[in-house]
Amino acid sequence: MARPFQKTLARSLLVAAATVLVAGATSAQPAAKPPVAAAKKTATPKKADAAPAPKPPPPPLADVLTGAAKDEYIGGKMLYETKDFANALVKFRKAYSLTPEPRLLKNIAVCEKDLRHYSRALALLEEYRGKAGDAITPEEEESLKALEAALRTLTSEVTLVVSEADARVSVDGEPIGTAPIAKPVRMDVGERKITVEKQGYKPLEIKKTIDGGTSLTLVAKLERDWRRGRIVIEAGPKDLIAIDGKVMGLGRYEGYVQTGGHSVRVSAPGMAVYQNEVVVQDGETRRVPITLNPLPAPSDTSKWLWIGGGVLLAAGAAIGGAVLFRPTEVPPIDGTIGTVPLSFGGRR
Repeated sequence: MARPFQKTLARSLLVAAATVLVAGATSAQPAAKPPVAAAKKTATPKKADAAPAPKPPPPPLADVLTGAAKDEYIGGKMLYETKDFANALVKFRKAYSLTPEPRLLKNIAVCEKDLRHYSRALALLEEYRGKAGDAITPEEEESLKALEAALRTLTSEVTLVVSEADARVSVDGEPIGTAPIAKPVRMDVGERKITVEKQGYKPLEIKKTIDGGTSLTLVAKLERDWRRGRIVIEAGPKDLIAIDGKVMGLGRYEGYVQTGGHSVRVSAPGMAVYQNEVVVQDGETRRVPITLNPLPAPSDTSKWLWIGGGVLLAAGAAIGGAVLFRPTEVPPIDGTIGTVPLSFGGRR
């Protein structure tokens, strides 16, 4: 689409061409009337060349805002004039939350700029453009372009490439999202600290000096955090395995645990309970083969019944689901349990 200046220039050239043509016709036939009529027609395009009336300037913010929003705005202006930019920012933001007048975004952006938060200032100016639209006058457009150009020299667009998906990324302690980061991140000039974190990996901290006015790419490669190890417990097919008081299953268990000592307990009906502390080192796979030993047979098996854990119970007593040895029904037991016969009916 041609610019207004180009359109005006084109129309002026057309008028000039028409004038030349009329002058030539007049010298050949001085008494003829048609050239006069043609000359009158040449005046018509001049009406179209008239510059459009300039947009009237918007009324001052103090006249647009009312109530608490106006009070916050006036307070913000007073603070800004005393160079208290941080508190002026608070006031302008409060005014905008009460009355979302787009021009307040410019005030907020200028405060962020004076606080040396250049990336935030640029983002606010972009937001202002989107919300103000056609209300921006040509004079204001020129000043906006100048300010944005200056801010871009004080920021750089940084493309972050993170090795692990779903890793949390922050810049100077401010979260910016989780990997992958789709768009470049605009960062302020100076030394910036980029932190990348994900469970099971060592936290990564990158310190980078941003020159401003450039684009660059940073690669963040996370390393596994080996502050855990793998434990493999191999027991009999019907042996119940518990780690740190939590039932893990029957026969065999394999999985990751935090490094350090863990209480391992294995039990089965008619067998002596195994319980011991197993220490797992960083990155280690610790295998623990366990073979339970049978309990000594009682003197009178007709009246006594041995159950898991080496506990002797009178035959016929209600034992509920204790002998089923289902993982969800066996409560965690701390400490070492020995073989303790219980007496009933006077027998010891």
